[in-house]
This record gives sequence, structure tokens and C-alpha cells, in this order.
Amino acid sequence: MPDLMNGSIVFEPALPEHLGNVTATQYLGEGGKGVLKIKVNKERNNMSLSTNGIKDDLNVTIKARIPCSLKNESIDKLRVKINGENVTFEVKNRVFGRVLEIKSVLSDSKPIQLEIYRVGEEQLNDGIKDNPPVLKENVENTYTIRGGFKNYLDLKDKFYDADGDRMNFSILYTTNLSFYLHEGILEYWADANVTLVGEILINCSSNVSYTHWHVVVYSYANRAPKISYIVPIDGDRYEDGDSVFFMCSVLDPDGDSYSVSWYRYENGRKFAFGDDCSFTKSVGVGKYSLEIVAEDELGAFSYGNTTFEVVSKNAKEDLQSYSQYGYVLVFLVTLVICGIFGCYFILRRLRTRRQKGQQPRSQEGKEGNQGLEVAQAAHGLETKQKRN
Repeated sequence: MPDLMNGSIVFEPALPEHLGNVTATQYLGEGGKGVLKIKVNKERNNMSLSTNGIKDDLNVTIKARIPCSLKNESIDKLRVKINGENVTFEVKNRVFGRVLEIKSVLSDSKPIQLEIYRVGEEQLNDGIKDNPPVLKENVENTYTIRGGFKNYLDLKDKFYDADGDRMNFSILYTTNLSFYLHEGILEYWADANVTLVGEILINCSSNVSYTHWHVVVYSYANRAPKISYIVPIDGDRYEDGDSVFFMCSVLDPDGDSYSVSWYRYENGRKFAFGDDCSFTKSVGVGKYSLEIVAEDELGAFSYGNTTFEVVSKNAKEDLQSYSQYGYVLVFLVTLVICGIFGCYFILRRLRTRRQKGQQPRSQEGKEGNQGLEVAQAAHGLETKQKRN
């Protein structure tokens, strides 16, 4: 916990966890006195404060920022009282201003009341009670924001002051937060996925009254809307004179509201084409290249693209006739190729059958010649035998 917070206390050493919660409330008023009340809430009754298990009063160092009304006073004119008794203190210079460090004893018997005042003003009280500003009804001090974007908070609309005092706002400390505060408008910048903590001080002009507002902001990265479906589908073709239906399906994962814009690219130039998720439009002949941009309320966006073509009616009829001629041509070429292959197979089959028919005749001729030679040889042998 930072030690430069007006109204926040740093205990040294730190309180043991088993002692329970420590709550603190601070305000300035009643003659310009700064009053800081600390109450220790214990888990069980009749239990005194203790460290390391030993029951005893707790010696602590209280660090508190000097109120703005006393920040220009010299040290020798400042006085500090705890429970009505003067105590010694030290003043340390810090970036956020001067800080008091007071040694004290913390006991559970009664709360500590810290008073910071000028010399000679101990009994100053004009009897007029100044009401500090309070949060309006139904106003929370915890906000959820998106990291990576500027955020604005109008503090004037968050508080109510019963006295009608003019409220001046200032930032006491921040963690992981870059901010700019002007006339009650807090502008702050948060990175993604960090926890932001801030404390705002409200200073009212009447009797210099202060109140505090602790702001805790949880930040997470904003997610862009997603484009999941686009019509026309990439590559679609339309006829001149038709009304073309354009549509895109968008989903934002954070539930943010979003807008959709359509753009056409032509000759390297970008033209607005539409500004809705769905619409119907008549377009002329040509090729279209479209870009769709979906952007949420916090500035996150995503892209989508599609292309389509619009042709004239004559061009479409010519294309159909060309297609018919193409089919006829393909049929004729296929018929010729089939005829060539058919003739080839028929001729080959006839040739094979012819070769099979010639082979038996040549064999019969050879057998006939062999029989004639045998007969002649037998006849010659018989003639020879008769001669002898």
C-alpha cells in the first residue's frame, strides 16, 4: 500500500492477519482540523492486539499526508494530537507532497483520533458543520474498462454535496494508470490485462471539507467483432438489372454494439458502398471487390472481403450459346475419336482371324507331300523286286 495517501494508513510493522480488518475514515472540518479515526475490528471479543502471539499494545508508525490547507505551513507551526494528547512527529518530503510520520501505540481499547492543526487553532470551532460530499445513490466506485483505450469519468456526476459547495477534484495516487484531470473530468489510459487502483480527493470550498473516493478499475483487452459470413459469396455472378442482396454476419465476443461499413475498391481507389449489416442494391455491369469493416463502440475492428461480377444480358446469352456450341464440338470430337478406335479394333480382329485360317492349309500340304513321297518309294521298291 502506498504511503502517500491522504486518509490511508501504513502500519509498521504490518498488522498480523489474525487480528482482523482495519478500517480508517478521514475528513477535515470543525475549524480546519484533520481527523483520522482508526478502528480495529477483531474476529473475537475480549482479545487485545498481539504480535507473535504475545498480547500487547502494538507500536506502529502512522504515515499520513499533510492536508492541503496546511501544506504551506512551517513545521514549527504544526501540531499533532492523538486522542487529545500532543505527540511528536516528523515531516518527510515526497513527490506527492509533505508527509507526517508519527510514532504511536495502537490498542484495541479505543480508536485512534489524529488531529493536525496550526498553532493557536486548537479550540477554533465556529459551530458550523460542513457536510462532505457523498456518492449519489446507485453510483458505484468500481468500474470495468477495456485496456488499450482512453476512458473518461465525469466525477461531478458521481457526488452530491448537501451544502452546495463547489467540489475540486485531485488524484492522490494511482497504480498502473496514466491520467489527466481537468474540471472534474478524469481521462485515463489503461493497458490491457492490468488492475488499476486510484484514490480521488474531493475538496469543498466551504470550511475546507474533504472526502475520499477509492476507485478500483479492472481492465482487460477489448476484442474486435468477428465477421463470419458474407453475401455475395466470393466469385458470384449476377445479370445486369438484378437487385443484389448484400449481407454479413457479425458477432462481438464482448457484447459491444458495433457498426458495419462496406467499401468498394476500383482502380486503387476506395469508395463507400454501404453502411448496414444487410441491404439490397442495384449495381451496374463490372467486377466488384468489396471490403467489409465491423467496428465496435471502443474502436476495435475487423475486416472481411468478397468479390462478384455483374454481366449484361447479351453477354450472358452469348455465353450460353458459346456453351452450347462447345458441348456440340466436344461431342463431335468424342465421336471421331471413338470411330477411329473402333475401326482400329475391327481391322485388328480381321487380321487375327485371317492368320488363324491360313495355318491349317499349309500343314495339310506338308502332310500330302510326305504321303506322295512314301508311295513313290514303295512303288520303286516293288519294281526293283520284280526285276530281280
